[in-house]
Amino acid sequence: MAGTAKRLAISAFLIGHLAAVALWNMPECALKTNLAGRWTEAYMFPTGLWQSWGMFAPEPARDTLTLEAVVRDARGLVRTHPFPRMMDKSAWEGVWGYRHSKFANNVGMPEAVANREYAARFVVRTLNLKPDDFPVDVQLLYEVRPSNPPTAAPDQPAPPPRKSVIETYNFPTLAEAMP
Repeated sequence: MAGTAKRLAISAFLIGHLAAVALWNMPECALKTNLAGRWTEAYMFPTGLWQSWGMFAPEPARDTLTLEAVVRDARGLVRTHPFPRMMDKSAWEGVWGYRHSKFANNVGMPEAVANREYAARFVVRTLNLKPDDFPVDVQLLYEVRPSNPPTAAPDQPAPPPRKSVIETYNFPTLAEAMP
């Protein structure tokens, strides 16, 4: 009896998992809109299994995005917190940290509201700010590094990187910055 229940639970998990992955990776269509709902987000985001359809597009994104946070405290002191960047790692080290790049690339998506707030709170905790440092503003930024088009000459320098603000958070007290 226990073996049957175990098999049923495993089967139900596998069916749910495969359904979530299939629905998530579908291009926007009526089937996805009607079937997916919030349950796929609730499963895919925390587990880090999401992908964006643009990854498979005929014209994939050509920019490299890196995530950083700029924190300004009550005295005007500015601290910068760079999130991990896989381009700074060897190929072997990058294998174990690929989710950092995925998080950085997807945190700017409109539906990733909770991820952005979590990132801002994480930065405040990481910097070990004291109660006297508050209120603080945390600004999440992308550094966008465009790549040359495929038709560019090999020796043509890439366009300069630019900063793009994703979102700004204000934490009046240390207690409000903690989850």
